[in-house]
Amino acid sequence: MIYYTDDSRRRVSRFDAKQMVCETYDFTLGRWVFDTEVFGTQSGDLWLDEIGQEEAEAIIRKRDKALHR
Repeated sequence: MIYYTDDSRRRVSRFDAKQMVCETYDFTLGRWVFDTEVFGTQSGDLWLDEIGQEEAEAIIRKRDKALHR
């Protein structure tokens, strides 16, 4: 699993190369949702920073906490 974020750290996405599934975390719903746009990172059409799973989870926790106060 490869995790990505944008420059603002407001988006967290992930790509599972084995299953060819891309998802972005929807902070409003509080869960991962299918997202075809993330496939652009593999072709070079979309630029996101690759991050580790721990950093992705930290971003999600921080934003979830701020949104659901």
